[in-house]
Amino acid sequence: MIDGLDRVLRDFIVESRENLERLDHEFIALEQNPEDKDLLADIFRTIHTIKGSAGFLSLTKLEQLSHYTEDVLAKLREQKLALDTDLTTTLLSSVDCIKSLLVMIDAVRASPVRYAISPKHCPFSRTATSCSPFRTITSPLIRI
Repeated sequence: MIDGLDRVLRDFIVESRENLERLDHEFIALEQNPEDKDLLADIFRTIHTIKGSAGFLSLTKLEQLSHYTEDVLAKLREQKLALDTDLTTTLLSSVDCIKSLLVMIDAVRASPVRYAISPKHCPFSRTATSCSPFRTITSPLIRI
């Protein structure tokens, strides 16, 4: 069972990385054409898929970050937020944070010694040393 689960996790990491690389370009395209609802829907689905898969695999921090990112994207879809340069930068930072978490998860997965990811690497930790740009702006956006 461990080998099967490890393969599922490995496949999830590979597919998520590929999808996130595409998102970098899609966010830039969306900033240039913020009225493109199809592009926004594609971006939303990508983050939604990562969130759901992370939840299935019990990757709590990745699920939380994806959920917060999804909430911001939902507000864009509902036109409760308007896309601007600052918001695009924030969303790109969240993608970078998701990528960082995937790198850490992959390192743990590949390690012969399994260990927990330290809270200092979690973007929602008060002592976070990585991904802090998203952490500083998430709460005000989510509460809008």
